[in-house]
Amino acid sequence: MVIDGAKYTIDEAKEIRSRLLEGLPKAGIVEIKLKNPKKTAGLVIRSIANRPFITEDGIEKKHVLDSNLKLNMDNVEDRLLYGQLINHTIFNKKYKVFDVVDKETEAENVISFKSLSREAEDIVLKMSDNDARDFARVIGIQIGIGNSISVLKKDMFDRIDVDPESFLNAWKDADKTYKILLKLCYDNDIAKKENGRILINGQSVGTTEGEALEYFKANKDLLPSIRKQLKK
Repeated sequence: MVIDGAKYTIDEAKEIRSRLLEGLPKAGIVEIKLKNPKKTAGLVIRSIANRPFITEDGIEKKHVLDSNLKLNMDNVEDRLLYGQLINHTIFNKKYKVFDVVDKETEAENVISFKSLSREAEDIVLKMSDNDARDFARVIGIQIGIGNSISVLKKDMFDRIDVDPESFLNAWKDADKTYKILLKLCYDNDIAKKENGRILINGQSVGTTEGEALEYFKANKDLLPSIRKQLKK
Protein backbone atom coordinates (compact mmCIF):
# COMPACT_ATOMS: atom_id res chain seq x y z
CA MET A 1 0.00 0.00 0.00
CA VAL A 2 1.31 3.42 -1.02
CA ILE A 3 -0.09 6.50 0.73
CA ASP A 4 -0.63 9.66 -1.32
CA GLY A 5 2.62 11.61 -1.54
CA ALA A 6 4.71 8.65 -0.34
CA LYS A 7 7.81 7.47 -2.15
CA TYR A 8 7.72 4.00 -0.59
CA THR A 9 5.10 1.50 0.48
CA ILE A 10 4.52 1.10 4.21
CA ASP A 11 6.33 -2.27 4.17
CA GLU A 12 9.27 -0.81 2.26
CA ALA A 13 9.44 2.13 4.66
CA LYS A 14 9.46 -0.23 7.64
CA GLU A 15 12.31 -2.26 6.17
CA ILE A 16 14.34 0.85 5.23
CA ARG A 17 13.94 2.50 8.62
CA SER A 18 14.85 -0.73 10.40
CA ARG A 19 18.04 -1.01 8.32
CA LEU A 20 19.03 2.59 9.02
CA LEU A 21 18.62 2.08 12.77
CA GLU A 22 21.22 -0.71 12.83
CA GLY A 23 24.35 0.16 14.78
CA LEU A 24 22.96 3.38 16.26
CA PRO A 25 22.93 3.98 20.04
CA LYS A 26 19.74 2.67 21.65
CA ALA A 27 19.85 4.67 24.87
CA GLY A 28 21.05 7.92 26.34
CA ILE A 29 21.06 11.52 25.18
CA VAL A 30 23.15 12.67 22.23
CA GLU A 31 23.83 16.38 21.83
CA ILE A 32 24.35 18.01 18.45
CA LYS A 33 26.17 21.29 18.92
CA LEU A 34 26.37 23.66 15.97
CA LYS A 35 29.84 25.15 15.50
CA ASN A 36 28.47 28.33 13.92
CA PRO A 37 24.69 28.59 14.57
CA LYS A 38 24.28 31.78 12.54
CA LYS A 39 25.91 30.26 9.49
CA THR A 40 24.22 26.91 9.96
CA ALA A 41 20.67 28.26 10.35
CA GLY A 42 18.49 27.10 7.50
CA LEU A 43 20.44 23.97 6.56
CA VAL A 44 18.00 21.18 5.77
CA ILE A 45 18.51 17.54 6.67
CA ARG A 46 16.74 15.25 4.21
CA SER A 47 17.42 12.04 2.25
CA ILE A 48 20.99 11.55 1.10
CA ALA A 49 22.65 8.85 -1.00
CA ASN A 50 21.87 5.39 0.41
CA ARG A 51 20.06 6.93 3.40
CA PRO A 52 16.40 7.79 2.79
CA PHE A 53 14.87 10.06 5.44
CA ILE A 54 11.25 9.01 5.57
CA THR A 55 8.24 8.61 7.86
CA GLU A 56 6.62 5.31 8.77
CA ASP A 57 4.27 5.91 5.83
CA GLY A 58 7.13 6.21 3.34
CA ILE A 59 6.82 9.98 2.95
CA GLU A 60 9.98 12.08 2.59
CA LYS A 61 10.65 14.26 5.62
CA LYS A 62 13.15 16.94 6.54
CA HIS A 63 14.64 18.71 9.54
CA VAL A 64 15.84 22.31 9.52
CA LEU A 65 19.15 22.49 11.39
CA ASP A 66 18.86 25.92 13.01
CA SER A 67 19.71 25.21 16.66
CA ASN A 68 21.53 22.78 18.94
CA LEU A 69 19.75 19.48 19.48
CA LYS A 70 19.31 17.00 22.29
CA LEU A 71 18.34 13.67 20.78
CA ASN A 72 16.86 10.90 22.91
CA MET A 73 18.15 7.58 21.63
CA ASP A 74 15.12 5.83 23.11
CA ASN A 75 13.05 7.66 20.49
CA VAL A 76 13.06 6.11 17.01
CA GLU A 77 12.64 9.42 15.18
CA ASP A 78 15.50 10.99 17.15
CA ARG A 79 17.71 8.00 16.35
CA LEU A 80 16.91 8.23 12.64
CA LEU A 81 17.74 11.94 12.66
CA TYR A 82 20.99 11.17 14.50
CA GLY A 83 21.90 8.59 11.87
CA GLN A 84 21.15 11.07 9.11
CA LEU A 85 23.31 13.73 10.75
CA ILE A 86 26.43 11.67 11.48
CA ASN A 87 26.34 10.07 8.01
CA HIS A 88 25.73 13.31 6.14
CA THR A 89 28.40 13.50 3.45
CA ILE A 90 28.36 17.32 3.30
CA PHE A 91 27.34 18.72 6.69
CA ASN A 92 29.35 16.25 8.79
CA LYS A 93 31.93 14.34 6.79
CA LYS A 94 33.08 17.24 4.58
CA TYR A 95 32.41 20.52 6.40
CA LYS A 96 31.69 19.27 9.94
CA VAL A 97 29.23 22.01 10.82
CA PHE A 98 28.42 20.40 14.18
CA ASP A 99 29.99 18.43 17.02
CA VAL A 100 28.44 15.25 18.40
CA VAL A 101 28.48 14.74 22.17
CA ASP A 102 27.46 11.14 22.86
CA LYS A 103 28.19 10.57 26.53
CA GLU A 104 26.48 7.18 26.67
CA THR A 105 28.53 5.67 23.84
CA GLU A 106 31.65 7.40 25.12
CA ALA A 107 31.11 5.85 28.54
CA GLU A 108 30.52 2.39 27.05
CA ASN A 109 33.67 2.69 24.94
CA VAL A 110 35.76 3.68 27.96
CA ILE A 111 34.37 0.79 30.02
CA SER A 112 35.01 -1.66 27.17
CA PHE A 113 38.57 -0.34 26.70
CA LYS A 114 39.32 -0.62 30.42
CA SER A 115 37.87 -4.13 30.56
CA LEU A 116 39.98 -5.30 27.60
CA SER A 117 43.04 -3.60 29.07
CA ARG A 118 42.59 -5.34 32.40
CA GLU A 119 42.18 -8.73 30.71
CA ALA A 120 45.29 -8.19 28.60
CA GLU A 121 47.37 -6.89 31.50
CA ASP A 122 46.39 -9.90 33.60
CA ILE A 123 47.65 -12.18 30.82
CA VAL A 124 51.02 -10.39 30.76
CA LEU A 125 51.39 -10.55 34.54
CA LYS A 126 50.80 -14.30 34.52
CA MET A 127 53.08 -15.08 31.56
CA SER A 128 56.01 -17.38 32.16
CA ASP A 129 59.39 -16.16 30.93
CA ASN A 130 59.24 -18.51 27.94
CA ASP A 131 55.71 -17.42 27.04
CA ALA A 132 56.77 -13.79 27.23
CA ARG A 133 59.71 -14.37 24.87
CA ASP A 134 57.63 -16.42 22.43
CA PHE A 135 54.72 -14.01 22.33
CA ALA A 136 57.04 -11.02 22.01
CA ARG A 137 58.33 -12.58 18.78
CA VAL A 138 54.80 -12.94 17.42
CA ILE A 139 53.82 -9.31 18.03
CA GLY A 140 57.11 -7.92 16.82
CA ILE A 141 58.90 -7.00 20.04
CA GLN A 142 62.64 -7.40 19.61
CA ILE A 143 64.30 -10.21 21.52
CA GLY A 144 67.95 -9.59 22.22
CA ILE A 145 70.68 -8.60 24.60
CA GLY A 146 69.42 -6.08 27.14
CA ASN A 147 65.77 -7.01 26.66
CA SER A 148 65.01 -8.73 29.93
CA ILE A 149 61.61 -10.27 30.66
CA SER A 150 60.69 -7.11 32.56
CA VAL A 151 61.54 -4.99 29.51
CA LEU A 152 59.54 -7.27 27.22
CA LYS A 153 56.50 -7.12 29.48
CA LYS A 154 56.82 -3.36 29.81
CA ASP A 155 56.71 -3.12 26.00
CA MET A 156 53.59 -5.30 26.04
CA PHE A 157 51.93 -3.02 28.57
CA ASP A 158 52.76 -0.06 26.32
CA ARG A 159 50.98 -1.76 23.43
CA ILE A 160 48.00 -2.60 25.60
CA ASP A 161 47.69 1.06 26.55
CA VAL A 162 47.24 1.85 22.85
CA ASP A 163 45.20 -1.10 21.56
CA PRO A 164 44.26 -3.87 24.01
CA GLU A 165 41.90 -5.50 21.51
CA SER A 166 44.68 -6.18 18.99
CA PHE A 167 46.86 -7.59 21.78
CA LEU A 168 44.10 -9.98 22.88
CA ASN A 169 43.34 -11.01 19.30
CA ALA A 170 47.00 -11.93 18.82
CA TRP A 171 47.08 -13.86 22.13
CA LYS A 172 43.89 -15.79 21.31
CA ASP A 173 44.83 -16.41 17.66
CA ALA A 174 44.28 -20.07 16.84
CA ASP A 175 47.49 -20.04 14.79
CA LYS A 176 49.61 -18.54 17.58
CA THR A 177 51.50 -21.79 18.29
CA TYR A 178 52.44 -22.16 14.63
CA LYS A 179 53.45 -18.50 14.37
CA ILE A 180 55.72 -18.88 17.39
CA LEU A 181 57.29 -21.98 15.85
CA LEU A 182 57.95 -20.17 12.57
CA LYS A 183 59.54 -17.21 14.36
CA LEU A 184 61.75 -19.56 16.35
CA CYS A 185 62.77 -21.32 13.16
CA TYR A 186 63.86 -18.01 11.67
CA ASP A 187 65.75 -17.02 14.82
CA ASN A 188 67.62 -20.32 14.81
CA ASP A 189 68.41 -20.46 11.07
CA ILE A 190 66.11 -23.42 10.53
CA ALA A 191 63.92 -21.24 8.31
CA LYS A 192 65.08 -18.67 5.78
CA LYS A 193 63.82 -16.80 2.75
CA GLU A 194 65.49 -17.54 -0.55
CA ASN A 195 64.45 -16.42 -4.03
CA GLY A 196 61.04 -15.37 -2.78
CA ARG A 197 60.31 -18.66 -1.04
CA ILE A 198 60.35 -19.74 2.60
CA LEU A 199 62.60 -22.73 3.24
CA ILE A 200 62.56 -24.88 6.37
CA ASN A 201 65.50 -27.25 6.53
CA GLY A 202 65.89 -26.63 2.81
CA GLN A 203 62.28 -27.63 2.09
CA SER A 204 60.08 -25.05 0.37
CA VAL A 205 56.95 -24.40 2.43
CA GLY A 206 55.48 -21.52 0.43
CA THR A 207 56.04 -17.90 -0.46
CA THR A 208 54.16 -16.28 2.43
CA GLU A 209 53.91 -16.71 6.18
CA GLY A 210 50.32 -17.90 5.73
CA GLU A 211 51.45 -20.70 3.42
CA ALA A 212 54.19 -21.68 5.88
CA LEU A 213 51.63 -21.92 8.67
CA GLU A 214 49.41 -24.10 6.48
CA TYR A 215 52.43 -26.33 5.84
CA PHE A 216 52.87 -26.80 9.58
CA LYS A 217 49.21 -27.71 9.98
CA ALA A 218 49.31 -30.20 7.14
CA ASN A 219 52.55 -31.81 8.34
CA LYS A 220 52.16 -32.03 12.09
CA ASP A 221 54.19 -35.24 12.11
CA LEU A 222 57.26 -33.15 11.25
CA LEU A 223 56.83 -30.68 14.09
CA PRO A 224 58.41 -32.84 16.86
CA SER A 225 61.66 -33.10 14.89
CA ILE A 226 61.68 -29.33 14.28
CA ARG A 227 61.13 -28.66 17.98
CA LYS A 228 63.94 -31.10 18.76
CA GLN A 229 66.24 -29.05 16.52
CA LEU A 230 65.24 -25.91 18.38
CA LYS A 231 66.09 -27.45 21.75
CA LYS A 232 69.59 -28.18 20.50
